[in-house]
Amino acid sequence: MAQTADGAWWYLIERAGRVWRFAADPNVTQAELVLDLSLDVDSSGGGNGLLAIALHPAFTTNGQLFLSYTRYSATSLMESRLSRFTSLDGGASFQAATEQVLISIDQATDIHVNTDLKFGSDGYLYAGFGDGAPQGDLDRYAQDPGDLKGKILRLDVDGPNQPYSIPPDNPFANQGGAPEVWALGLRNPWRFTFDRQTGDLWAGDVGFGTWEEIDRIVAGGNYGWSFNEGAHCTAADPCGLPGLIDPVVEIFHDEGNSITAGFVYRGHEIPALSGHLVFGDFVTGYLWEIDPTEPAPQKRVISAEGHAVASFAEDLDGEQYLVDLVKGSIWRLSPSNLPADAPLDIASSLVATGCFDAAGEPAPGLIPYDLNWSFWSDGARKRRWMAVPDGGKIAIDPEGDFVFPNGTVLLKEFALDGYRVETRLLVRHEDGEWAGYTYIWNQDQTDAKLQPLTTKAIVQWGFHYWEYPRRTECMRCHNAAAGRTVGPELAQLDREIEYPNGRVSNQLATLEHIGMFEAPLPTELPSLAFIGDGTASITDRARSWLHANCAGCHRPGSMAIGDMDFRFSTPLASMNICEVPPERGDLGLQDARRLAPGAPERSVMLARIRHRGFEAMPPSGFVTDEGNAKLVEAWIRSLTSCQ
Repeated sequence: MAQTADGAWWYLIERAGRVWRFAADPNVTQAELVLDLSLDVDSSGGGNGLLAIALHPAFTTNGQLFLSYTRYSATSLMESRLSRFTSLDGGASFQAATEQVLISIDQATDIHVNTDLKFGSDGYLYAGFGDGAPQGDLDRYAQDPGDLKGKILRLDVDGPNQPYSIPPDNPFANQGGAPEVWALGLRNPWRFTFDRQTGDLWAGDVGFGTWEEIDRIVAGGNYGWSFNEGAHCTAADPCGLPGLIDPVVEIFHDEGNSITAGFVYRGHEIPALSGHLVFGDFVTGYLWEIDPTEPAPQKRVISAEGHAVASFAEDLDGEQYLVDLVKGSIWRLSPSNLPADAPLDIASSLVATGCFDAAGEPAPGLIPYDLNWSFWSDGARKRRWMAVPDGGKIAIDPEGDFVFPNGTVLLKEFALDGYRVETRLLVRHEDGEWAGYTYIWNQDQTDAKLQPLTTKAIVQWGFHYWEYPRRTECMRCHNAAAGRTVGPELAQLDREIEYPNGRVSNQLATLEHIGMFEAPLPTELPSLAFIGDGTASITDRARSWLHANCAGCHRPGSMAIGDMDFRFSTPLASMNICEVPPERGDLGLQDARRLAPGAPERSVMLARIRHRGFEAMPPSGFVTDEGNAKLVEAWIRSLTSCQ
């Protein structure tokens, strides 16, 4: 999203290929379509589409708009384009026929392609491109100064040459590399911004397996990828290469998974943020800030509302906005929700919440529920409850997921060897946003204490280790694409359980009987195989495990790498796994595929299930779910094709 220099209009892009305009007036509620490239833009993959917009500094007089997008190609998987479009009616509309292509790059993958566009105070256009190599950039595109991938470029779009000239002070203007290159060694510089006061250029570089990073970009700077991830040497490369620039801030993957850079705050509504860089994470939805003037800047959480933050925008007054890709909405940063570590209206102990009594038993008002197939959590036994506010009703979305009213609390208890180790609360606050809270049980099992916002702990219980996640990690799995709640859905609750009064009944029928749904349930209900049902087919059982353990992240609308879809209802041929080469390494498998029918030894998805560490899937815990790994192995072995 970008605002015109006179402050009158905002221009907003859709990933599908449309450009909209709306007046910068809080009373305006309608936008108008000014350019539609949707028939030409390829947005079918995991990270492609219409991805960046910049307005020429003289836009109000010359009508020039710049777009960075991917399009269908006859010679490669897709083409990355950077183009100029010119309005002939003062910005009210643009014609595709006015397109002037500045940069064209053939791409072999659909992620790490186009990243961002910004004009600097020097009048030059800065354009970002990812490495186009999700397996780890083994071909060293990002390190090759003669290749445009894995770079930030700097172009003079007003110079004497067409379609652009090379600024004479570009690092490789005369020799040694592509003259367009301004900085190199970047994996996927997802959004970069200029500080309007100092001119500093800040970028967020999306990490591979372990680290996200925030970089201060300088002319000719080499930011290390793929020799380094963050400030750390990658396993396959030599260490200590001279001249590489470390990030200003690193974010480990237990806190964030897809960094989005924002602006240095120069507004007036939030004085505490003045001069501080704001940035966020697409997966967890958390926002942080740093003070760039500190010798070693430390990140601080400022918002935990869980937005799928695809980009930030800055208005003429220096106030900041974020664009939520999944919700399809624009949000303005305001002091009402900052900082996130301010005292919360939530009890510091589990008993004090009223959800459990002093004996550690659930309160009578909680409704127990269970799932057909549970997410693997190191073999822990789980109990679940829901608390819906009086008069509240549960809606069912088109995917069959439960949509709970504001004020809902979902509770999940984890126990190892008969000892309760953790209870997690997922709360839908009155503003409609979800947040997670972890309570750690004491040794005598009488109460549990609230885990601090940014604290992470690993504790040994008997022969087991248990990891208590940071509160900022909760929304990593409870992401927006999965509807936040993940477990409660028609397919998961369609079975009988025994209630505390001894009554055995189907959960959906019970909830409908007590008036919990806002509309009658459909007559035909989807259902996963029950984990204890040995009579179900091997396909239904394996697909149910994959749905419960993988589909939360790997589904349409998610930013998980690879555009895979592990939902139970998706046919194998449409899951984007069968006979598809892996994009994040092969774990040493020969002729690897995500899934190779009849060949589990070549199937990376199975290797990840059995792996621990950052390459594991699901990406949590210490203990492999070997029993169900064997189930998935048997299913893969039974397949004879992708149909």
